Amino acid sequence: MARVRFDAKKKKYVADVRDLVGNAAGNQRQFRTEGEAIEHVRAVTAAQKQFGVFIDPQDTPLVGAAQMKWSDEQQHAAKRGEHQFKSARSKELAMKNVAEIFCGFKKLKNYHVGEIRPSMMRDVCIAFAATVNKQATFRRKWGYCVQFFDWCVEADWITENPAKFSRGAGMRLPMVPKAEDEPLSRVSKEIIYAITEAASEDVRLAIKVAWGTGIRQGEQRALQWGPDGLDTTAGILHVTRAYDGDHKIGGPKTKLGRRTVPIAPGLLSELRAWRVAQPTEQRKNNFVFPSPTGEIANPDSWRRGLHRACERAGVGVIRWHDLRHYFASIILFDNSFNEATVTQLLGHHSISFTKNVYGHWMDDVKRDAGLAEALGRALR
Repeated sequence: MARVRFDAKKKKYVADVRDLVGNAAGNQRQFRTEGEAIEHVRAVTAAQKQFGVFIDPQDTPLVGAAQMKWSDEQQHAAKRGEHQFKSARSKELAMKNVAEIFCGFKKLKNYHVGEIRPSMMRDVCIAFAATVNKQATFRRKWGYCVQFFDWCVEADWITENPAKFSRGAGMRLPMVPKAEDEPLSRVSKEIIYAITEAASEDVRLAIKVAWGTGIRQGEQRALQWGPDGLDTTAGILHVTRAYDGDHKIGGPKTKLGRRTVPIAPGLLSELRAWRVAQPTEQRKNNFVFPSPTGEIANPDSWRRGLHRACERAGVGVIRWHDLRHYFASIILFDNSFNEATVTQLLGHHSISFTKNVYGHWMDDVKRDAGLAEALGRALR
C-alpha cells in the first residue's frame, strides 16, 4: 500500500508508491519534508484513478526547453506550408512571454512541464492579461499557450492541459482592462519638414515618399520602377505589391490596397533625379529604395534613420507608420478631397474603417469648416 516513511539514515521522507506503479523507476521518491512526500502520493493516486497512468514530473523537460522545441516544430510546419511563418513567429513570441512570467518563486519556464497545475496557470494567465492591451489579442495569444500544452499532452509529458482551466476549473479568461482610447495624434507640418531636413541622404527621399504618398512600409519596400510601380513618366505611383510578415513579396494588405496615388510635382522631380543617380549595384532588382546591395531594404535601417533624424531635429521620436498618418491628415484637412477619395488614397476597404481610424480628425475638419463659415458671415 502506498505510504510515507522516514529514512533516518538519509534524513529524508520516502514516498513509496510501488503498489500503484509497480517497480517502475521513481516508485520510491525521497523528499525533504513529510508534506511533500504526502502530496506526491496523493498526486500519483489521483492520476492513477483518473487516467490509469502517472507521469513523474521530474522526468519531463523544463517548460523553457519544451517551448523551444515546440517553436522549432512550428517553424518546420511553416516550411511545409501548413501555416505562415509569421504565425509561427507569433506563437513563439507569445509563448516566450508567457514562460517569462513568475509563478510563485520562479519563472514558469523553470518548472518541469509535469509540475504545472491549473491553479498555477490561473495566476500566470491573469499576469499575462495585464501585459496585453486588447482582449482579442489576449485571447489569441493565450490560445497559443493552450496549443503548446496540448502539444505537451501529445508528447506524453502530461495527461491533461493545465491552460484549459477556463473550461476545466470553472474560471473564465480574465478581461483585459480597457484603457482610455487615445485618439491618434496629428504630426504637424513643421515637425515633418524638420525631420525630413535633418535626415541623412540614404533615408531622406524614402521618408519623403512615405509622407508624400501615404503608402505602407511593406508597400514601399516592394516598390519597383516601371508602369506597374513607380511610373515617373506618368507621375503615378501604382501600389500592386507589398513585402509581408512571411518575408516574401505578394499583393497589398487588402484587395482595395491595390491603388494608384498621384505624385506631387516637387516629389516627382526628386524621384526622377534619384532614378538617374541610383548606383548601379542597387539596380539589379529594380527596387526604388533597395538595400546598398540592391536587395529588399531592411526596415530597421529605415527606422534608425528616422529616429536619428528626429533627434537631430530636436523633436519627439515618431514611427515610420506615423509618416502615413501625416499624409492622411493632409488629405483629410484639404476640402478638395472627399471621404471616398481619402479612403481610396489610403487603400482602406471602406469609409467606415477610415472613420474608425481618423474619425476625430474628420470631426475637426467639419468643426473648422463650420467655424470658418460662421466667421465669414460675422465679418461681412
